[in-house]
Amino acid sequence: MTMRLRLLVPAWCAMLALASPAAAQDGAARGAAALRWAQSFACPLPGEPLQIAGLESPARVESTKAENLAYIQSRQQSLDLALRARTQIESEVAQSGGKAGKRLQKAFAELDGKINDLGGDVADSLAQWLMAEYVALSNADVFHNPVTHTPHPLASFVADAERARVAAAPFGPAVLPITDRLFECLGGINQTILSTFEPEILSDVEAARTASAVQEIVNRLELPPLRGSGGLIEQVRSIQLALAEEERRTAERQRAERDAEARRILLAEAERELGIARRYVGFINAGRINDAIALLTPDVVLQSPRGNAQGRQAVAARMRDAAGGGNQANIGAPQIDGNHTIFVTVTANGQSGRMIFGFRDRLIAAIRLVQ
Repeated sequence: MTMRLRLLVPAWCAMLALASPAAAQDGAARGAAALRWAQSFACPLPGEPLQIAGLESPARVESTKAENLAYIQSRQQSLDLALRARTQIESEVAQSGGKAGKRLQKAFAELDGKINDLGGDVADSLAQWLMAEYVALSNADVFHNPVTHTPHPLASFVADAERARVAAAPFGPAVLPITDRLFECLGGINQTILSTFEPEILSDVEAARTASAVQEIVNRLELPPLRGSGGLIEQVRSIQLALAEEERRTAERQRAERDAEARRILLAEAERELGIARRYVGFINAGRINDAIALLTPDVVLQSPRGNAQGRQAVAARMRDAAGGGNQANIGAPQIDGNHTIFVTVTANGQSGRMIFGFRDRLIAAIRLVQ
């Protein structure tokens, strides 16, 4: 089918310059013919150039695409004006009780004709844009491995299709099947590309080895607007997911090993500190206060309900006062709690509490008494 090339027409200057019913019917007929052509014209095959009159050179192809896309975009303002005018008429009908007189009925008919004419002209122009895009696609060298060819061999055509779809979208579903047809053709070509390079792609996937590297390959293979890109992408994605799960399990195992090692180190340290606490308690119970004091750091801190003390001398004074005060305190054996903290149970005057130790440099740096 040979497509005629549009001579761009000027935009309407005012809303009241309405199309005649005959012109609207002509526009609708052109749009219907354009839609039929788009749906029936076979998808182009890259490497098998189409011979279309008026589209013999790349420069003419590009100018035709640009002119028709610009024309479609220029119709947006006219469509907006027509729709606003239709809304205004609907408001007048509502205000008149829902009954449209002859004047409003005529205005409705003229506006509907104008909107149909706009849609037909846009569909006609969009089909001419599509024919030029088909010619460009038929001349394109797209059969390359998408993993090693960046960007994707079809990326520019997908971008063109998205721009055309955005420009045509305001004119409704009647024209969108034309751009949908291009996406369908690009999807089929992409399937062929992936099938052609499947062995190389799978080899690249095998060499990637990590989930992130395979995900990068998936990103290079995929063109999100295209549907039906074949099972190869799903196969590669399943490999990526399997690798990601393996990496997750490995990381979990390594984390568990690190946690176990950390617990082992903490427990070993707590065991050493437990030995220091046992010596301290043993000295206290044996009345060897000076030996117990020797196990304190110079800046040791004591916290107790009776008040705090800081420094070895201050804490030693408190210890000697307690030892000479005549209060018999029963200090239990040091223990390790679930947080690897060393503590003892202290009972005095019928009351019990805990003495909790902190350590630094193999000495006792803190003693906290809690009831």
